[in-house]
Amino acid sequence: NTATAEAGTGNTATAEAATGKTAATEETTYWLFTALLDDVLPSEIYARDVFGTLREFRVLKYLLKKHCVTLHKHFEHHGIDLVMLQSKWLLCVLTESLPGETCARVLDVLFSEGSKAWFRVVTATLATNATYLKKQKGLPEVMSALRNVFKQQHDSDLCLWNAFHGIKFFTTRGTIEKQRLKAIKELKVEAAAEQKRLETRRKERDAKKKKNESPL
Repeated sequence: NTATAEAGTGNTATAEAATGKTAATEETTYWLFTALLDDVLPSEIYARDVFGTLREFRVLKYLLKKHCVTLHKHFEHHGIDLVMLQSKWLLCVLTESLPGETCARVLDVLFSEGSKAWFRVVTATLATNATYLKKQKGLPEVMSALRNVFKQQHDSDLCLWNAFHGIKFFTTRGTIEKQRLKAIKELKVEAAAEQKRLETRRKERDAKKKKNESPL
């Protein structure tokens, strides 16, 4: 009947409007993330050799060592390497780690303050939950605790207050850049040492193989 037809037309129009709005939102989101990855965060983070990611997490390690000493020592004692456990904090820009509203606020700050805001949020979140995290001893427990700590950041105001006022540290971009240079030197030395170790093992293996193949 006519009423049904009109209702159907109305529903179709509503659906089309909603679809158009969703498409526009998705496009805007795409370009915002493109700008974030291309212009705000260091491009090396997404390089194939993951050197940029290793560098940023090494800087995070320095910051924890300076501003949250006991938690840093706890991680060191139990062999906890955050880049191996939570690299998605950086690669996914916390979008898979924080609640939606808090993540949106953090992304706003990233656009405004630059990549140093990532260090602030992560360091402050770890520091304000240090007591809980230090109770976790094994690797599975630490992984679960880290995931829970970030998923429970529902109070976006408190999360950002902790990041920018609760802990006083690295107020300038220059501070982060100095830490990055330090991290690059350290990682290159470690990479060279690892390459030398592998080359030594290869030579030992080849020598043993040659000895075993030689005639009696």
